[in-house]
Amino acid sequence: MAQKQRRQDKCSKCHCTLDNSNNGPHAYTEHHIWPKRHYNSIGPTEVLCRNCHDLAEKVLESAEGGKKHKLDKETYWMLHRNFMKDNWDVKNKRN
Repeated sequence: MAQKQRRQDKCSKCHCTLDNSNNGPHAYTEHHIWPKRHYNSIGPTEVLCRNCHDLAEKVLESAEGGKKHKLDKETYWMLHRNFMKDNWDVKNKRN
């Protein structure tokens, strides 16, 4: 019998402990690397806290020209890799 996968309890970017609330800066979220608005729900996801997820969305909006232009999957992967590697201080970048 297959074991049920345990839900991740740390943000993949800032490594904060995720909480089970639906809101708040450390809420559990799944970021779609290929945006749902362009690729439906198909594609890989990354577990992020709400702060990091919001910051990732700002990076994508900027690259897409305000959510208007669909980019190719390779570009979304490049943006994601660069975002995850970057050592931004997430707490100080949140608006």
